[in-house]
Amino acid sequence: MNVTVFHFRVYNGLMGKEIKTIENEFFTYTGEVKRNPSQNGEEYIPDGRGKIIYKNDDYFFEYEGQFAEGIEEGIGTLVTSDGVYSGRFAKGAPEGEGKMRYRDNGCFFEGDICEGLFEGGFAEGQGKLYYADGSIYEGNFKGGFPMGRGKLTYYDKSIYEGEFDNKPNGKGRLTTSEGAVSEGFFEEGEFMGEDAKEG
Repeated sequence: MNVTVFHFRVYNGLMGKEIKTIENEFFTYTGEVKRNPSQNGEEYIPDGRGKIIYKNDDYFFEYEGQFAEGIEEGIGTLVTSDGVYSGRFAKGAPEGEGKMRYRDNGCFFEGDICEGLFEGGFAEGQGKLYYADGSIYEGNFKGGFPMGRGKLTYYDKSIYEGEFDNKPNGKGRLTTSEGAVSEGFFEEGEFMGEDAKEG
């Protein structure tokens, strides 16, 4: 592996961390570093504040924020082909409180925003999803999608409360903006009747 390290002795306040630029065939990193304790691969690894841009023609990946022992850890901002995430990271992935603004990617639309808890890079647990059309989902997430119990307030002020599997799926109650109520079983967002289907 060809590694080029450009370094200049700029020290960050009382911490005394050296700022370096590390460039190889996979990424370019500029920021605070420490010597690699394993001495495997690069002589230095990211540690502290910095910015890394990965080299991939098919998928854009740029992170700026805190690093520990060579990986994204702490508070930072991740910009990818799928959108922009700002918040907490652990072990190189979004973890904990955060906010994701999506781009069109086949699952979400440009301008959709998710706020809440993340785990392993995906929304997990309680959170909110603000859709670009003005609708708002509040409830549980699993694997990045609304899953379990939640509440969806549509852009026209109609409200669905009940079970979700990305869309209203399962038992729930829909109250339209005119006050009409449909309560029973929903499938892919459509009301199927008062009696739940048996699997």
